[in-house]
Amino acid sequence: MSHSSQTESRVHVAASLRKLSTYLDDSGSQSRTFQEVLAYTLSCVCTSAFSTGIIEAAEAEDIMNKLQMLVENNQQTSGFALALGNLVHGLSVCGHGKAEDLGHRLLPAWIRTVLAQGTPTMLCLAALHGMVALVGSEGDVMQLKSEAIQSSHFQARLNEVIKTVTQVISVSGVIGLQSNALWLLGHLHLSTLSSSQSRTSVPTDYSYLPESSFIRAAIGFFVTGGK
Repeated sequence: MSHSSQTESRVHVAASLRKLSTYLDDSGSQSRTFQEVLAYTLSCVCTSAFSTGIIEAAEAEDIMNKLQMLVENNQQTSGFALALGNLVHGLSVCGHGKAEDLGHRLLPAWIRTVLAQGTPTMLCLAALHGMVALVGSEGDVMQLKSEAIQSSHFQARLNEVIKTVTQVISVSGVIGLQSNALWLLGHLHLSTLSSSQSRTSVPTDYSYLPESSFIRAAIGFFVTGGK
């Protein structure tokens, strides 16, 4: 909906974003898994809303700061690190200067955490999730249009993350950490592979389908239900 030119859809996206942010603020009594899913969803919606001009940089920064605080207070929670990395990546490639600055600080910090001897497994795993998200592992979730992803600077960061994750796979003696790192590396590979291909075949809506189409009817039903 964030890619729609209709005013109603754009207003709905902005309202949904603010509701998600409020839900996250009030989610202290909920399970950690619920909070992680909520944080990830918020990062996706915020990125899409900023990339299409629905929200201003200041509002996106407020949400970024909120997720950063969550990560700092829950350093062993992978879902929060994933959400923060995803949001910082998305905002950065769309030209958000403060997100770029935060990304420059987060990546070396997460790499140090991952490579340090004696790092607790859950802390290392959270840093791995944040790292891969920071270089676009979740890019397929959002239809971002940016040339920044193809820049030499971004490719250098991507290579640095791949090198770090590969090192964890090679030298870690913790099977669970190795298997998760391997999965993350594969996930990152598939995401970066698809982002380098044209996305012109991905429709922003399904109005081009005939009115008798089941797909058009189903999508319309879900959109209406979401409103």
